[in-house]
Amino acid sequence: MLGREQAELLAARNLGMTRVLVLEASDYSTTARASAQLAAKHASGAYLFPTPDSSSPDTSEGAAEGATIVIAGVAAVMTGAKSVAPELTLFNEESVAIRMALLVHRDIEQCVNAEGNRTRVQAQVRESLLASALGRQAYLEKRQRGHPAPMVHQRLWMNRDEVVERRSRFSRAGGGALGGDGGGDYCPVSWKLDRTLLLVPPDATLSNMLQIGAEVVCVSAKHRRELLASPGYYMRGSPLPSDLPRKLQVDEALMVPNDVLKYKGYCPVTLYDGPGTDADSRQPLPIQEAIKRPTVDEPELARSYVAEYAGNKYRMLSEEKLQRFMLTPWTFVGLHLPVKLPLEVKAIDLSALPLVGYLEQTVVDELTLGLLSLGRAAPRFPGLTGKESGLKYLALHLRANKSTNTPLDARLHAANLQAYKEACAVLSRDAKGAQMPTPLKPADPIVDKFFELLEAGPKACTPN
Repeated sequence: MLGREQAELLAARNLGMTRVLVLEASDYSTTARASAQLAAKHASGAYLFPTPDSSSPDTSEGAAEGATIVIAGVAAVMTGAKSVAPELTLFNEESVAIRMALLVHRDIEQCVNAEGNRTRVQAQVRESLLASALGRQAYLEKRQRGHPAPMVHQRLWMNRDEVVERRSRFSRAGGGALGGDGGGDYCPVSWKLDRTLLLVPPDATLSNMLQIGAEVVCVSAKHRRELLASPGYYMRGSPLPSDLPRKLQVDEALMVPNDVLKYKGYCPVTLYDGPGTDADSRQPLPIQEAIKRPTVDEPELARSYVAEYAGNKYRMLSEEKLQRFMLTPWTFVGLHLPVKLPLEVKAIDLSALPLVGYLEQTVVDELTLGLLSLGRAAPRFPGLTGKESGLKYLALHLRANKSTNTPLDARLHAANLQAYKEACAVLSRDAKGAQMPTPLKPADPIVDKFFELLEAGPKACTPN
């Protein structure tokens, strides 16, 4: 195994290594594999095969005839999984030091999942080596012909500083370090065609980066073909704005108070979009409907969508609205809040409320809608009493209209509720739960449906 000192010596001599293959395995799988190997060597689980006690004839002077002496065996050096843990910790520390020494100037590390068997790991190693070799070949061929060259896997052959120095004027950091919000490139095609600041950070293998002439630039997958077809057209043109937006990290965003935020913390994107119109009357809604910001009861993530632009900070309602702001931030500058703002919502201590107040703040709206729907439907399921049918309907209605449902959950539970309604329609409103509705003909299909539902119970129409 390559040691830390050997790795530092190789790095100091700059021998031009193009890759460092790292076989990755979790501590759990490594310990399990080592424990299995230890147990396979000996029933005791010894790392080194222990030498058992043995006996030999006593040949010393004065020894009785047939006397033997016992020779003590050699105890195991390490036994069990506990002995592997400290060695594994030392190995992890050594491997981190080796990787740091070899990756000073170039990102030549290629990781391979070593959780599988030896054949699978060998196949992954060959695939990784082949992919990097093909990437280098494609790059050299394009450069020789003077075409835009894909930078995929070129970190193996280029120093990190060399890649940074070749960043184009579309670089978010103006030629700064790679990675993160400050290191991506604004897509030149998106800027040329749509005048939008579409930030494209480089991935681990630089697969979304092209070298055009002496410059390198990241491009979105949507516009890659257009840039390859006309690189000169898209790389020229008007420069980027002097003020560029910056997305704040979560910890930094949560520290920004409302009085520092522009528009008093209200989302500029919703304010720009306006309140819309009423679904029934088609009349414009009050402007206050478009003035929104995260409430005090919402999780921290809802208050972390903050961006900085032209010296001001803005908070958006969602990730989607933050992305819209980052594309064209100048669109949302210069807006005006109305004189009458929505009332400030303060946090309520539910435990201090009386019974009626607690119900009003928690479940009264949902239960009211459910009970109204129940009264209109008046369900009667075959084999259930009116009370049992009503409770089942109410439970299905509440589940189908739960505010935290995903779109898939909402569709599934709505289908369950509809199936229950159709099953209840077999009985008339004034029929008894265990009797057939009248009048019916003997050959009517509803007869078979009634006995089928009576036998299966309400679970038959709520399979999900």
